[in-house]
Amino acid sequence: MLNRIKKSVLGSKALSSIYFLVIKLRNRGEVKEIERRKHTPLFNYKELARPLNLYPYFNIKDNNLYGIGKVFQEAGLELDIDNCLIEHGLILGDLVQKHNHASYVPKIVTFSEYRRHKLRKKLIQKEVSCVGPYIKYANTILKEEDIAALRNSLGKTLVVFPSHSNDVTIVDFNSNDFIKKICEIAVDYDSVIICMYWKDIELGRAEEYIKKGFKVTCAGHIYDRYFLDRLKTIILLSDFTMSNNVGTHIGYCICLGKGHFLFRQNLAVDHGLNLNEANQRDKTDWDTYNFDVEIISKCFINNFNVNPSLEQIEIVSKYWGDIS
Repeated sequence: MLNRIKKSVLGSKALSSIYFLVIKLRNRGEVKEIERRKHTPLFNYKELARPLNLYPYFNIKDNNLYGIGKVFQEAGLELDIDNCLIEHGLILGDLVQKHNHASYVPKIVTFSEYRRHKLRKKLIQKEVSCVGPYIKYANTILKEEDIAALRNSLGKTLVVFPSHSNDVTIVDFNSNDFIKKICEIAVDYDSVIICMYWKDIELGRAEEYIKKGFKVTCAGHIYDRYFLDRLKTIILLSDFTMSNNVGTHIGYCICLGKGHFLFRQNLAVDHGLNLNEANQRDKTDWDTYNFDVEIISKCFINNFNVNPSLEQIEIVSKYWGDIS
């Protein structure tokens, strides 16, 4: 019965309510676990990365990812969260995901006017609202005085975001080259924090960073409603940030006043048997995606300024929206 409802849930508000009510009842124990993890120490990465089942606080699945709906609700944004679909992060190129078309909601919420233009070309029947980088609306997982004390104990800190896998896609890169570059930059820092995605911790990839003496943390599972709050806290611990792929994190770092260095690497992406993920972009989508990646990358390759440059602020404002 539930599977039959699931097939129609995107196009029907009534069926969506029924479906997510059943999921709430089935997974109600996750609420207690999510609240418990709110108090888990930042460097207890294995605990923070443990899988969670979806507890749908909102009746649009996307609005539950990374705690985005919670963040908007607490920030007092005037959005009817059960009647809009919030894009989960930075989506480059012309791609408009199929569930955006199929969803009953009349509104899509995204980062920037640039992205709004892309969406409007394919979703002419839907309203599109731009709110800028979501991280600016988040709270922190720690109190201000606790962040200050932790920063003091860490000293000058480099926070690193490795390119990550997810629940349907495995991403590989030359970790030896990446760690070598981290070590080169870390000469000027007292501490290095590797902020890893939950899936890569699950795959056992934290150990090679631990062996180098780096600290490892995790913003949480995709269904952890304190993900963005925790991520904001992690970024605020930094004096400088770096990564090896263009992603949402870059704009979030700049939004929070942290400079960012991009170390470009070749990535091997394995979608397994998930053809929907593998085929979600056509040639035009890929061409426009690669174009956007190159434009953004130029602003962050070979950049070692601890404060964001005017050029970086301008490019983030274009793709991520208003950072003020």
